[in-house]
Amino acid sequence: SVDPERTTLSATQYELPEKCVIKAGELTGEILVVLKYYEKLDTKAELLTLQVNDGGEVRQGPSVYSRAIISVSNLLFAPEWWTRNDGDVNNPYNIVEEWYLGRYSEKKYLMFLEELKKDGVVFDGKDMFILRKYALRLKNRIKDYNTQHPDEPMSDEYGKMEIPVAG
Repeated sequence: SVDPERTTLSATQYELPEKCVIKAGELTGEILVVLKYYEKLDTKAELLTLQVNDGGEVRQGPSVYSRAIISVSNLLFAPEWWTRNDGDVNNPYNIVEEWYLGRYSEKKYLMFLEELKKDGVVFDGKDMFILRKYALRLKNRIKDYNTQHPDEPMSDEYGKMEIPVAG
C-alpha cells in the first residue's frame, strides 16, 4: 500500500493494482504502477512511497526491505554513472566526464540518449564499450553540426559543447 507519511505525490496522479501479492516462497515481487502527468512535475519531483503491509505470516521488517520509494518528475537528472567519484577523496574524478562525454549538461545528456535510442540501446553505465561507441557517435554528430554551422557551434550552458572521447 501507499505510505502516506512518506508520499508527496497526489493520489489522483497514480494508479495501483487493487491487490499486490508476493508468491509463497518468493522474496521479491513486482507490480504495475501507472503514473499520470501533471504540470507540477515539470518543476518539482514528487515521491510515491509503497510499503509492505503486515498480514498473516508477513511482517514489514526493516524499512530498507519493506518500502519502495519512487521519485516522479519530468526533470532530467544527471545519471549516477556520470556523477560518481571514480577516484578517491584526495583525487576525485569521474571516468565518464574525464575520458568520454565531458562535463554533464542536460542538452548533452539528451543528445547522448538520442544516439542510444537510434539503436534501441539502454545504457546502465556499466559497459564501457557501449559508452565509447555512443560517445563517439555524439562527438561526430556535434563535429558535423559545427562544420555546417561554423559561426554558431553546438553549445550548452557551459559554451561550445566538447566531447573528449578519443577517436
